[in-house]
Amino acid sequence: MCPASTATATVAVTAAIVAATAATVTATAATVTATIAATATAATVAATVAATAAAAAAAAAAATAAIAATTAAAATAAVAATAAVAATAAVAATAAAAATAATIAATTALREFALAKQTSFQSSGSLVLR
Repeated sequence: MCPASTATATVAVTAAIVAATAATVTATAATVTATIAATATAATVAATVAATAAAAAAAAAAATAAIAATTAAAATAAVAATAAVAATAAVAATAAAAATAATIAATTALREFALAKQTSFQSSGSLVLR
């Protein structure tokens, strides 16, 4: 073969190798791009899952706080109701004691009046003048 033919063949083979290498580089670039996209998608999914978990944890904490506040309010209301019942019972007991004392005082006054007038009580409770 003549040197010009050999050079032409070498150039053609080199051109084919360069074309094949360019195709390989293009395919590799496409693979890298796809991998980056998939990684970004996975990262987005992971971030979304983490954000959702954080939102769920915040909602659970808020619900727990609301339950605690409701429980505290119910306990406070129960204590207030118990105090109100105790106060009402104390007022009722005081009124009953006052009524009993008034009855005793009235009975005592009536007996003193009867003694002063020289009267007496029959067993039925009626007055008898002497």
